[in-house]
Amino acid sequence: MPLNSNKFTIFLKSLQPWTFPASILSFLLGTALAWKKDGKFLLLNFFLTALVIFFTHAAGNFVNSFYEAQNRRFFISPATRRVTVELSAQWAIWSYVLATAAFGCLTVASEAEFRQEFGLYATGFLASLLHGGGLKNIVLGEVLACGIFGPLSILFAYIEQVGSTDHQLTYLWIAVYSLPFVLFTEAIFHSQNTRDLNSDRKAGHRTLATLVGPQSSCYLHTLLLLFPYVVTSLLASSTSLYFCIPVITIPVALKLCVACFEGEHFTLPQNIALLDSAFGILYVISVVL
Repeated sequence: MPLNSNKFTIFLKSLQPWTFPASILSFLLGTALAWKKDGKFLLLNFFLTALVIFFTHAAGNFVNSFYEAQNRRFFISPATRRVTVELSAQWAIWSYVLATAAFGCLTVASEAEFRQEFGLYATGFLASLLHGGGLKNIVLGEVLACGIFGPLSILFAYIEQVGSTDHQLTYLWIAVYSLPFVLFTEAIFHSQNTRDLNSDRKAGHRTLATLVGPQSSCYLHTLLLLFPYVVTSLLASSTSLYFCIPVITIPVALKLCVACFEGEHFTLPQNIALLDSAFGILYVISVVL
């Protein structure tokens, strides 16, 4: 295989692009809430916020790929492992540099209080670094990732549009709106850990799946996939019937619940990510409508 082609393949595997809907949809939801609830939409802030979230997420994925290759969890050749370690480290550094540069421009353009937006960015920065560096192998890491891809990303996108004061949504309502994304993100991580349960146990990892076992993991998996529909149903009954729109994806969720009990774990994380994308797009549309 040509060197450039090999590097591009390693780049894609290290970037893990299938994980990006989690952060992209949270960013879009925060922006949609700002437009719908406060009537605010600033194109420059939208673009810069997208860059900050994208590069921070990418950096976390590169750190994760570096950590995994360094600790020899993948069955790859020594040469490929060496290249993955070197390139993932370089790409992670550049991603963090670009995220910080975009954040610097955003602080100039935004009306948000610097202390608040810096606190949110620093939390996301450190969380992506720690989570990618092995924290995801314990329960705390799973919780941390859900917080990043849920309330924190949504709040960051929302604040960068409307500012730190005089906004219509309380932090409690932002947490409520983010709950479906929190649950889907945990479902993705939990399905990965359920798939890798035996190898994680041998490696001494303390994920939620290793703690509760394979059978209970599938029950938890079912709860994580179906509870977002309970949230949207409650929103539909209390705010707007448009929140019924994402419910059309529930047959896919039920199919994935059955797949877990049938032991079809290999492609489950990617399939849940696709479901999350479909649900998330319809959910954001519901907010806009």
